[in-house]
Amino acid sequence: MGAILPSRWSPGNPVDLVGIRLAGGENIGGKCLQFLLEDNNVDGVISLLPPMFMSPAMMAEASPEQIRAMQKENERNQEILNGQLKQHGKPLVYIRRMSFSVPQGVNEPPPKVIIPEYPHPRRAARVLRYLAGYRKYLGNR
Repeated sequence: MGAILPSRWSPGNPVDLVGIRLAGGENIGGKCLQFLLEDNNVDGVISLLPPMFMSPAMMAEASPEQIRAMQKENERNQEILNGQLKQHGKPLVYIRRMSFSVPQGVNEPPPKVIIPEYPHPRRAARVLRYLAGYRKYLGNR
């Protein structure tokens, strides 16, 4: 990750992406996640989701078509990521500090959630702990 992150990043646990931003369409966060999934020393990942790219005021002004497109893109990205997780056999949980809500008048189903999301890091860590215990249980049967 040192090759793609700024020199100020601190190798270790937790991995801090030091305020990177998407530049030129490059998905640095996705590449770092891929490195973590490929690392045999990593058993699972807790990821703090980036802030929503649209404020509530902007959401209120978004057309139903724009909202549908955002939901579809999010679902598509989660499905790709879910495939990567299955390939590597590692869990990923998100911490989302704010929720995505559709403005009134837009009759869309709620976004499909593929990767579990939790409102606090402690809850996300607890889930990974239980998943590790369950994996151990299955291995001892």
